Amino acid sequence: ARLLAMPLIRQVEERRYAQTRGAVAVQLLSLASETRKAYFTAVAAEETVRYRRQVQQAADASAELARRMAEVGNFNKLQRLREQGFYADATQTLARAERAALASREKLTRLMGLWGEQT
Repeated sequence: ARLLAMPLIRQVEERRYAQTRGAVAVQLLSLASETRKAYFTAVAAEETVRYRRQVQQAADASAELARRMAEVGNFNKLQRLREQGFYADATQTLARAERAALASREKLTRLMGLWGEQT
């Protein structure tokens, strides 16, 4: 009886194999697409960090200038507080950008299947 059913069993298994192969292909394309998106997100995050560092350096220089000008009386307290606020905001924004960049790199690393020395 099993011998008679062999052609039918073979057809069923071939269909199952084709379905599995199709599902794997879809998953592979999905992973490739997600990895590509993660790569560009990581690159953009690094550029954001680079920009935020420049802003933070400018805010640092501005805050130092405001401090010196306030010491000699050329800056009122409100102007100095504004500069300090700008510096604090720039520092906080830089920290957020660094965390986002780290998270995007970690996601990309995971999607690529890398770990340890490979990263």
